[in-house]
Amino acid sequence: MQFEERITQFQRPTRLSYLIEKSSPLPFRHEIGEITLKEDGDKTHVVWISRERITVPLIGRFYFDRMFKRQGAKGFTSLLKQIEAL
Repeated sequence: MQFEERITQFQRPTRLSYLIEKSSPLPFRHEIGEITLKEDGDKTHVVWISRERITVPLIGRFYFDRMFKRQGAKGFTSLLKQIEAL
């Protein structure tokens, strides 16, 4: 998947809001994207919220939505682990 995103709000160093405006190869409607960082002792607690809907008729909502959420969570978790290793 490829995305074209727009940052809609930035509050350094604790919050970033964004919207995905274009995607390929699957089209979808992105409603909200937000990453919030909170100090937790010597660590950082990360909350990622992303709400979207695949707009492929019939199977999009039932098949692609679930697959996209699963893969998105894996990708974001992998990114956080890479950051932690640094």
